[in-house]
Amino acid sequence: MTLRGICERMKAIYSISIFLLTASARMQAQVEVRDEPKHRPVLENNVVRILDVWIRGGDSCKYHIHRTPSLFVYLSSTRISTQEQDAYAVDQKVEPGQTWYRDFAKPFIHKAWVPDAVSLHAIDIELLGPKPTGPGMPLEAAGMTMVQDSVRHRTYKVALPPGTRLRVQLRENPAIVIGYIGDGTLKQDDQDGDLYQGQYQFVEKRKWIEWRNTGDRRLEGYLYEIKQ
Repeated sequence: MTLRGICERMKAIYSISIFLLTASARMQAQVEVRDEPKHRPVLENNVVRILDVWIRGGDSCKYHIHRTPSLFVYLSSTRISTQEQDAYAVDQKVEPGQTWYRDFAKPFIHKAWVPDAVSLHAIDIELLGPKPTGPGMPLEAAGMTMVQDSVRHRTYKVALPPGTRLRVQLRENPAIVIGYIGDGTLKQDDQDGDLYQGQYQFVEKRKWIEWRNTGDRRLEGYLYEIKQ
């Protein structure tokens, strides 16, 4: 075989290898977020799907797809790296209480890993219901401040000194209540339950809730009102 023939064959082998590697990576990316092992489904109804996200220090999750409007809140102080498909990795430090919402109108594919020893803990709330037909009236209560208002949800930040409480009645929308600093209890109508740091509760629409700080430090959390 001539030198030119050898070069042509090597180029062909290289091209095929690159194609196969790219195809393999894209096949691996076709994992829905609910099927990714580090995103564990812990509650699902006709309103939300809640995924409890744990990535241990030094570990990573698989490439996965987000395609459902979602709320996300970090519950740990952790350094993480994330990488979208066909993009460079991005490093960041996350803290308890960092929260965001994305509608994922365009499917989003990425993976994440924890380069340090401290594990990542977060909650991913997928909004499963149809797009709401009207905005409705925001909730109001002492100790609670609305910090975000989108087509699909409202986020209210709750801050309670030791020994204090928040009392509010939901209207036409259900909610997710999550604490990220401090310990307390959450009463729904006549049912009491603990709500420690990193826990959540789903609250049906029109219910009264009473969130009480039972610890010795400031309690902080979010009430995510899910518009319907």
